[in-house]
Amino acid sequence: MHKCGNVTWRSCKNRRWRYSYDGTTQYNVRLVEIDAPASDQLYGQRSKKVLTSLIIQENISVNVSGYDRYRRVLGRVYVADLNVNRQMVRVGAAWVYLQYMTDRGLLDDESAAKKEKIGVWSLPAGEQMAPWEWRFIARDR
Repeated sequence: MHKCGNVTWRSCKNRRWRYSYDGTTQYNVRLVEIDAPASDQLYGQRSKKVLTSLIIQENISVNVSGYDRYRRVLGRVYVADLNVNRQMVRVGAAWVYLQYMTDRGLLDDESAAKKEKIGVWSLPAGEQMAPWEWRFIARDR
């Protein structure tokens, strides 16, 4: 893992990755270990707003853990000492992506959000669909 350094977020392109710029290089960043609702999914637009409010700061750093098949940077995003990936789960704006999870503390964050019924967990149980399930169903449409 290496640190990408301080970056400035220029825009939020969609629910899962963000466009950032460090002055010389542009990056598409995929927040590792979490998955947020699709923009056309219930709570998708709200999740995007939550992320935008967290990353609107000037001093943001990305701890890079690798790259995915789409050449996006895979990383943990920090604003000062705040782990944005974990905060998204804590406030119910994203699910823990179990398939790729290494930080077991995310499970505690998700459990707390479910218990408090915040974010996506405030929706009726029948409307709480994980983003990976949503994408699977959307492929058949």
